Amino acid sequence: MSWKLESIFLNLDEYKKEAASIFETANNLESESSISEKTFHRFTEISILAERVQAYVELKLSLDRTDIFFLDEEQRLSILDAKIKNIEKKFVHNPQYLSILKGNPQYGFYYKGLIKKHKHVATEDVESLITDCERFSSSNWISLKKAVLQSALSSAGSSLSVANSKQLNASSEIRAEGFKEEKEICVQIQDIACRALNAIKSENYSVAKARGHQSILDMQLFSEGNNQQLLDAALDTIELSRESISAGAILKQRKMGEESFKWYNLSYIQSNASLPFLPYERAISIIKDALLKFDSSAISLTDSIIQDGIIDHEIRPLKRAGASCRNLFWNQHTYILLSYVGSLKNFTSLAHEIGHAYHYYLMNKEGFLSSDAPISIKESAGDLFEIMACNELCSQMPEFNQQVDELQITGVSSTLLEVNARYLFEKRIAEQCNAHYFTVNELNEIMVKAQETAFGNLGKGVLHPLNWVSKPHFYYANRPFYNYPYILGRLLSFHLYRIIRSEPSSTSTIVNMFQNSGKLPMSESLKRIGITGSVDAWRHAIDEITTLFNHYLEMQND
Repeated sequence: MSWKLESIFLNLDEYKKEAASIFETANNLESESSISEKTFHRFTEISILAERVQAYVELKLSLDRTDIFFLDEEQRLSILDAKIKNIEKKFVHNPQYLSILKGNPQYGFYYKGLIKKHKHVATEDVESLITDCERFSSSNWISLKKAVLQSALSSAGSSLSVANSKQLNASSEIRAEGFKEEKEICVQIQDIACRALNAIKSENYSVAKARGHQSILDMQLFSEGNNQQLLDAALDTIELSRESISAGAILKQRKMGEESFKWYNLSYIQSNASLPFLPYERAISIIKDALLKFDSSAISLTDSIIQDGIIDHEIRPLKRAGASCRNLFWNQHTYILLSYVGSLKNFTSLAHEIGHAYHYYLMNKEGFLSSDAPISIKESAGDLFEIMACNELCSQMPEFNQQVDELQITGVSSTLLEVNARYLFEKRIAEQCNAHYFTVNELNEIMVKAQETAFGNLGKGVLHPLNWVSKPHFYYANRPFYNYPYILGRLLSFHLYRIIRSEPSSTSTIVNMFQNSGKLPMSESLKRIGITGSVDAWRHAIDEITTLFNHYLEMQND
């Protein structure tokens, strides 16, 4: 089934008319000197409508990534996004507006957020310069990197997605070939990637300092209501789990006939020819059962998943690769994208995205201003649903037990080791980018050191010095450190699952935490489920991860 986007706009003409009207309203709001409560309501309305047109363009490109009109619209709407951000910045600087919000209980949480944000907002002139810089500087570096990458792919006769797909092949030789192709493509674009990374991180540093933050990481943690103590406690948790993770990873390699840990085996799951193809309808039914066991009140969501066309699972040539979930508050719908082929990995990806849809379903109840949350909490919802759906799958189809175990330890190893290495790499770059230009060789050395630290005694065989070239997350100019949220999300999902297993009556507390996560700083949301800035607070995650890996080791030894 493909999406029914007519529920957003009936046709292209309707979209064009709405987009033009939104631009006109945004221009008017930008030029207004006085702010009233009416102004705020107009701003909220235009934000919802802007989300509508942006979602429409994004979803259209997901269906056909080559559509020239919508590719141009994507660039044009980035200007609209900048205008809306500028309008909100004016609110932060306006005492009259803040007093209006303070007297309105409905917007109490939003007022508190703006007051907190005000501590780290530069003057209007400087913020305007930051917006222009982000629009015309880093965005151009990103575009240039993409263009050079496309040229390299054409000359190589391959692509990163093809190379990555080969690394999931059942043949060790083909996996090694895919890794070799990935490295060759990285070498071709490493010089422009190096320039882009230096430029983007320098811009991140300038923005952080202009807004009064100590560092780039401090700025990012502040933006989502997180803090260094909470992050450090989570990273220390990984250290306590490393022995179990390493033992499981080593055993998995030996099962493949490898003497040492290979990078191209990191995400590979040994195939089992006896496993049946899992039809889409059966997969949806199992995930629905898992969801309703967790929250029986979500029946309206499970019905809409099947009836309202919110999941595009068809395989088509021009469809965007990967899996994603797009929330649209305007019509209270979520749109899930993936190409379903019936594999176990497909099943878990589907469960993960439905986990996001469930989270959005809860947050949308709280209103537009509360319909988004820190990435770590959003990822924990997806990861938690993977765990619950896999357990339901094994309950209904026990023949999947062994492969589910391997899939789960592979996912945990990848997140807590490889993504951790990416975090350590970016942390080092961010600490020195203000006074140093990093060469390709230096970036390679820093990546190797980060991988050796993150992988511990596995590090010597794992190394991929050019991983900083192939991972797009390092080049998200407006979102530095797009790595640790996945670590926190994975740990949080295990923490939540442990609570569910040991205290079934606590489900309502978890549901409440997810529903209100768009209103609260992340640290406040986590306090509601017992997580603070200490390693001991993550004991549930440590226990669950250790149990998972020990069970895998016992199964293999038997």
